[in-house]
Amino acid sequence: LITDSAVFVLRGTNVSSSFSIPDDLWSAEVDGSQISQVIQNLSLNAAQAMPEGGILSINARNRILQEEEVPPLAAGKYVEIAVADHGLGISEHHLQKILD
Repeated sequence: LITDSAVFVLRGTNVSSSFSIPDDLWSAEVDGSQISQVIQNLSLNAAQAMPEGGILSINARNRILQEEEVPPLAAGKYVEIAVADHGLGISEHHLQKILD
């Protein structure tokens, strides 16, 4: 789901993708449409932030959280997904409004 979503959006751009997803990644109960939409949106944003090209890195890992480690999440098993690019970033002017 993760790789398919990113590759789909980056097809035809000059941005390549790099994935680090272990074979023993835990299964997770998720809404596939929502996760796909999030990965696609982040991939599109990365492509727009790197008009000269670059690499979008997506890493996933198993993570066990302890109580109070990441409020408001309960302690337990999670799958963590990290997405990074080397684009221009968000201007200071727009940074204040990213959650609007």
